[in-house]
Amino acid sequence: MGLCDSWASEKRRIDPAQEAIYQRKAQEAAAGGGPLLNAEAEALCIDKAALCDQVKAAEAATQQVWQDIEIKRVKAKADIRKATTAAQMHAIHKILRTE
Repeated sequence: MGLCDSWASEKRRIDPAQEAIYQRKAQEAAAGGGPLLNAEAEALCIDKAALCDQVKAAEAATQQVWQDIEIKRVKAKADIRKATTAAQMHAIHKILRTE
């Protein structure tokens, strides 16, 4: 079952520093702006509200992908627990890895 966890981790992999930036942007977007997004909007010559909307949409899409990965991980682990042979367990993991 650890292979299912490894698969999910690989699918969600993101550079920790970049993840921190994305989290900060999401927080600022939820608040209607902040130092990072204000500077980014100015650098890109776009409206701050439009940038906040873009960040919110990107955050929602990322959360949906991560949710889908988590559901697949949990389902695969449940299926492995129900499997009665090692061959069935390996087949479940193989299917997971192709998704």
